[in-house]
Amino acid sequence: MSKELKPSDFENELEYVEAELGINIPNGDYNINKEGKLLMLDISNNRISDISCLRHLKSLEKLIASKNKISDIQALSKLTSLTKLSLYSNQIQDIGALSPLTSLTELYLSSNQIQDIGALSPLTSLTELYLSSNQIQDIGALSPLTSLTELYLSDNQIQDIQVLSNLTSLKELYLRSNQIQDIQALSKLTSLTWLHLSDNKIQ
Repeated sequence: MSKELKPSDFENELEYVEAELGINIPNGDYNINKEGKLLMLDISNNRISDISCLRHLKSLEKLIASKNKISDIQALSKLTSLTKLSLYSNQIQDIGALSPLTSLTELYLSSNQIQDIGALSPLTSLTELYLSSNQIQDIGALSPLTSLTELYLSDNQIQDIQVLSNLTSLKELYLRSNQIQDIQALSKLTSLTWLHLSDNKIQ
């Protein structure tokens, strides 16, 4: 049985990630500090399915892993320094691993297979949240996220948007292509500068 690789086996965390993922990460797609710790990493637009090696990157502040084949994101639960996380266009269903990531301010999860967003409730530092093109019906978990200024929920199966009345910091709200009939809850969102509601069932 081969020995499990660890970042300490390499000169820095970048070399470790490249070895584990089997990809070459070009200049500009990473930021590394003097101690060899990765602060920013862009591994988007590859065919990556296993990101378990990322669990060691405790100093990581920004991770862009969009347009891959990722379904299991459990490894990210330990990356509590993350402020920006992009996982759009993957194969993710379970986002439970994200609930400890309370430093996140930007989260991109569009174009996945997500139904349950309950894990997002603790992420009260979020200002931008992208959830378009999933299979979401219940958005009650968004109620505590009162720092949100941009919220993308288009192309889901949402009917009840009453919870959005709490999100009074919202400036941009995207609700296109859902099953919304009643929009009375939006009357309290007086900071809105952009509202997209086409392709619903508004009466």
